[in-house]
Amino acid sequence: KNGQILSNEKNLDMTVSSDMMNEPWYVSAIHSGQMPVLTSIRQQKFSMDKDTWVISISQEITDQKGENKGVLLIDIRYQVLEDYLKSLALGKLGYAYIVNSANEVVYHPDTVYFENTAKKQELKIMTQMPDGYDVSRNRLLHHYAIAHTDWILVGQCSLDNLAFLQRQLFETLVLIAVVLLIIVIGSGFIIARRITRPILELEKAMRSFEVGFSPIAIDEKGCYEAESLAIQYNIMVERIKTLMEDISKNESYLRNYEIRALQSQINPHFLYNTLDTIVWMAEFGDTQKVIDVTKSLAQFFRISLSMGKEMIPLKDEFDHISLYLFIQKQRYESKLNYTVLLEESLADIEVPKILLQPIVENAIYHGIREMEGKGQITVKASIENQILVLTVEDNGVGFDTDKKARQYVKLSGIGIANVDQRLKLYYGNAYGVSIQSKIGVGTVVRLTLPIKNQ
Repeated sequence: KNGQILSNEKNLDMTVSSDMMNEPWYVSAIHSGQMPVLTSIRQQKFSMDKDTWVISISQEITDQKGENKGVLLIDIRYQVLEDYLKSLALGKLGYAYIVNSANEVVYHPDTVYFENTAKKQELKIMTQMPDGYDVSRNRLLHHYAIAHTDWILVGQCSLDNLAFLQRQLFETLVLIAVVLLIIVIGSGFIIARRITRPILELEKAMRSFEVGFSPIAIDEKGCYEAESLAIQYNIMVERIKTLMEDISKNESYLRNYEIRALQSQINPHFLYNTLDTIVWMAEFGDTQKVIDVTKSLAQFFRISLSMGKEMIPLKDEFDHISLYLFIQKQRYESKLNYTVLLEESLADIEVPKILLQPIVENAIYHGIREMEGKGQITVKASIENQILVLTVEDNGVGFDTDKKARQYVKLSGIGIANVDQRLKLYYGNAYGVSIQSKIGVGTVVRLTLPIKNQ
């Protein structure tokens, strides 16, 4: 502030006094706010001598009370900025210039634009134009706001080199296209061989599929897709083998079951009791009952055999259980009452034969026979959520399902567990037998299976 200068330059020709607050350039430097300013600060007035121009950045120096003590000036020679901007590759007719927020020229390769009002107006109009292609000048225009300044750098790029660039680009693209075509043809041939060879092997293996389930060898040099196909084919072959083995086991189980079922159908105990009942009726001269029971027994075994068929209409299954209950009624008389209900609309639904007899037999032997008073068995069919439900309900002694479930399902060599297994084998694990029982109330057994009409 007192005019003392501390500088890295010697012989500075700057206007100083004992109180620099009287010098306009000093006050202007204080208030410039660290913004770069084009100035010839070493002279009292701005001159057109570019050798004296500098880009000046100032910072006020104050004491602890905020009073001015001096000004720090950093001056960059204007020539540095000019040399850099002139080196930009903007074409033969292209150039760059800088204006500040007040549309004052900071840099232009032609110093006329610093003084000529018309030229300044021309720059102002150009500065306000949007980025892009200027048809009138055949130039590309671009604006760039320089950070931490109020300067805008405007660049005009002439297109005189565009034809050369287009030709060079075209030749480069043609060369790249030729190289890529050669690579594509060569790699396509290699890839095609790697794909088609294992696929042909796979096709050959598939054609021989009917002869035997032979897996194919996987070529480690083949493509990933072909290897994947071969792996999936081998997995399929193994799965088919497993399925065939399962089918064979299931068929074996069905055959064994049918043998056991046929054996259990001619249950000596049941047949003995029935014949004993017939003899007892004959001794008492009850000829009509003898005839009825004998006919029922014959028809019962006829339906049981079903000419070797495993699937029978639901009507035949209910006739079968009705005959069984009729015969048992002759033994137990008033102790056993029964009701068999079947709607006509359900009569033709096909079901595996001899589903209900083991359930009803169990209800008689473990429920009705052990109770005091009259027993009641109800057999009915219904449709629930598109599922066929066969229900056998009795009012027998009941049981605790946690303690006597195993004992309950053991009957006549077949049992409820066997019926449940048959249903799951035919239709899947979603179907089968469920039991609900309560001591002193009775037992309800439900058989669920899908609906399959004739």
